[in-house]
Amino acid sequence: MQRIYDDLGMRIEPGCGPDTADDLVSFALTGTDERVSIVNSLRYQPDGILTCATTLGIKPSGKPDFTVITLPQPGAAAAVMSQHRCPSYAVLRNRECLADGTLQAIAVGSGNANVFTPNGMRDLLRIAELLEAEFGIAAEHTLISQTGAIGTPLPMALFESSIPYLANKLHPQHLDAASEAILTTDRGPKVASVAVGDLVLTGIAKGAGMVEPHMATMLVYFFTNVRASASFLQDALARAVDMSFNRLSIDAATSTSDTVALVSTGTQALSSIQQEHFRQALVAMSVKLTRDLASQGEGVSKTLEVTVDSDISLTYSQRVAKQIINSPLVKTAAHGALPGWGRIVAAIGQPQSGYVDPMRAPEEVEIALQTHTVYQRGQAITPDLQALNLALRRDKVIDIHVTLGVGGYLGRAWGCDLSADYVQFNAST
Repeated sequence: MQRIYDDLGMRIEPGCGPDTADDLVSFALTGTDERVSIVNSLRYQPDGILTCATTLGIKPSGKPDFTVITLPQPGAAAAVMSQHRCPSYAVLRNRECLADGTLQAIAVGSGNANVFTPNGMRDLLRIAELLEAEFGIAAEHTLISQTGAIGTPLPMALFESSIPYLANKLHPQHLDAASEAILTTDRGPKVASVAVGDLVLTGIAKGAGMVEPHMATMLVYFFTNVRASASFLQDALARAVDMSFNRLSIDAATSTSDTVALVSTGTQALSSIQQEHFRQALVAMSVKLTRDLASQGEGVSKTLEVTVDSDISLTYSQRVAKQIINSPLVKTAAHGALPGWGRIVAAIGQPQSGYVDPMRAPEEVEIALQTHTVYQRGQAITPDLQALNLALRRDKVIDIHVTLGVGGYLGRAWGCDLSADYVQFNAST
């Protein structure tokens, strides 16, 4: 089923794969008749970016677990990071590094989050020293992310013995290797790129569990060639995150290490209309990666997309959409392809600490599943159950559309079902 987001100028055509990774995403350029398609690969990469990826031995699997990505010179950068109250040492350090809005390198270690470890900050600063010595890039211009198990000390001997030999492994057009090295429990890499004239934007992402963002999400890195200030990039990134990653939830568990970063080589000047095109591209790519993260979560068999059209405010609509996405009863109904709408009603009215939301009478509520209306203004509607059941079982994305009152404020959220595989995975690791 084609999806059209009129407010974002986006159109999504479903691919034939088991999740959303091969869906075809496009967006309309403001001020033109042109539509631009996002590529489900890293075809477009800014010139001058070099990447190396290696296996240090952090992951028991022996898969690549460390990557370094460098720019030819320090460039404007922006980031949005986790609001978790027990943040990783990397998040704490990166906030300081980005104070001047400049980065020249990103290093990511996967398999160990370095959170609540005895010498976590000391170890992190030592890694920064090793990277500076090997790559010749100032430590304060290198963003370091770490993701994986919490509470396990870093195997520092592996970093000490391996980092001094990495600079010779840097290669251009090699972000595919980085997209593999940042993964933990992910089903596979999540990548996208786009070119709008000479403007290039590339993105890689990871995240499969412990996903419920608060002003950030998992690990996501964008690379571009636009010549813009750090404040422009920060504003564009914050808007894109709010419209995409902050509306995602896999298991309602905020990570300690969440980071979304955007760095630029600064080689492509932007006119005012091109600035708007860049913002559009960043939002569209963020939405694309958000959907892919939801569809490739731990144990996921169905992606959920919830739209709430309320008459209160955008904030309220988004919050109710998240309540529906996070409901275990809604998640399990999606997994079992159950058409019952009562669980959605329960999620809509769930009280939230710190908010005094209006009471909702039955006459104010409409609910649709896969475009089939199942409840309308105080009246349960009996749909074509055979067609609805078929759609719920066949389609990889389940759509839940809720109208509250007369509508007017459209909020979205993306999530997934809750399966026995998710429970089994997290009960055994």
